[in-house]
Amino acid sequence: MTPFLSIIIPCWNEPQNLVGTIRSIEDTAATCPIDILVIDDGGTVPFDWESLGQISKRVRVFHGARRNGCSVCRQWGSTLTSSEWLLFTDAHMEFEPCWFEAFRTQTQFHDSKTLFCGPFISCRVPDEPPDIFWGARLYYWDQEGDGIDVLSYKPIGRPPEGLDKAWSFEVPCVIGANYFIRRDWFHAIDGLKCFHGWATQEEFMLSLKTWLFGGRVNLIPDVRLRHLFFQSAHGQGINSMARGELLFNKLSCAYQIFPEHVYQPFVKALPADEAFEVAYRMIEEKREELDAARAYFARNIRRGHDWLCSKFNLLHPLDIGAAQYTTAVPAFPA
Repeated sequence: MTPFLSIIIPCWNEPQNLVGTIRSIEDTAATCPIDILVIDDGGTVPFDWESLGQISKRVRVFHGARRNGCSVCRQWGSTLTSSEWLLFTDAHMEFEPCWFEAFRTQTQFHDSKTLFCGPFISCRVPDEPPDIFWGARLYYWDQEGDGIDVLSYKPIGRPPEGLDKAWSFEVPCVIGANYFIRRDWFHAIDGLKCFHGWATQEEFMLSLKTWLFGGRVNLIPDVRLRHLFFQSAHGQGINSMARGELLFNKLSCAYQIFPEHVYQPFVKALPADEAFEVAYRMIEEKREELDAARAYFARNIRRGHDWLCSKFNLLHPLDIGAAQYTTAVPAFPA
């Protein structure tokens, strides 16, 4: 029988964390209609992958020949299942009870174009309570980071009033690495194509596509997936990405969603430093792929940037120039 939900887990050199994550899924959703797809992203740490089958009979493992990055793994995983829904998560998670029931209940009350997430619960540091973030705000421009922090998001640090009465509520952007999306909707908005490296920018891009294609983003408070505190090569993977590669993720996002007359002034507003040179060169190398993504986006877009900027109190891309800009913190959406 086709599962209702496929959990897609990219993994790179953290097999012990992965074991704990799968056990956590089994402990909290043993009888739920799910399957688990583990995408080994060219890891180099020896591990008995067949042992995962002893923890859960619902696990399937796929191996990449080389490291391609989290976005590529998630995109690949979405093609390996026929389930109705996808959950993208990390290999170092602790699933709390009733997460599946809370999620499935929400699917009955919201449009199929809804992107769902739970609160972002930070790594559990021993003897310290975790930080909890209730979604994120969208930003088209922010001075922080010498121009690198463009097309990004900022965490929402407090829940809205009346949270205890709400099953779910609308947020501008998902945060963290845990989000649910219908498989057909994921592919309809072109998923996570045109990204480079292990991480950054995926949640922003998918949220932005969801909004502009006519969907919405909802946070479910009772879906609690905690990040585990651990020492691993994951952080090294982030740090090994050059600033230019990180900026490429942001520019590739801008290239896809902005028409040319918006994209060009946006790019001209960025500092012409070494990171920019690397990112722009990568844009040129992937121009054909990005042009196809931009054309698809332009054909299918349902909403405009005027609407988006007005809704979330953003600085419009056309307003970005050579002057110094900062964005006001947008109010939590009603």
